[in-house]
Amino acid sequence: MFRSIKSKLITSFVMSISIFIVIMILIISQIVGNTMHKEFVTSTNNEMAKVEEIVNTYFNEMFNNINMLSENSTIKQLNYEEITSYINAADPSGETVSTPVENSELEAAMYDIYQNFMNTHTNVSDVYFGSIDGRYMQAASGSVKNGYDPRERPWFKAAMDSPGKPIQTEAYYWAGADAVNISIVRT
Repeated sequence: MFRSIKSKLITSFVMSISIFIVIMILIISQIVGNTMHKEFVTSTNNEMAKVEEIVNTYFNEMFNNINMLSENSTIKQLNYEEITSYINAADPSGETVSTPVENSELEAAMYDIYQNFMNTHTNVSDVYFGSIDGRYMQAASGSVKNGYDPRERPWFKAAMDSPGKPIQTEAYYWAGADAVNISIVRT
């Protein structure tokens, strides 16, 4: 009987210790899980804030760039009537090769400024100009579709809706590059 009571006490003690250990493991794992979750959320929020800051800095610089191009003294002095219009273009291929250097001296000067900008800003896919009478010039080499009217493009409409202010357009599809673009525009 003595062994039986001793055995029962030992079993009871071992069970009590085991239950205590299991409870402690559950409590500690809950605390560690909550702490890791909070640290993950905090870390993720911090990283997202850094990414947002980088994106904002990028677009702020793009706004500064568009302001610089818009205020460029050479561009401001240009007679925009000398910029090519593709609205009445009728090339049999359906596209007209963009040749700003050959079109007029003023268009060539504007093209040189835009090309210099693109060469020094490799993350920019194109720099272009559209006028209220439908004239258009782009810095990227290539062609322009017959009948192209910049006034119908989202970037032109966005600029006209906010005169004198740099605007970031909504993302839009550009078939010429088969890409989705965001434009920074200004009148």
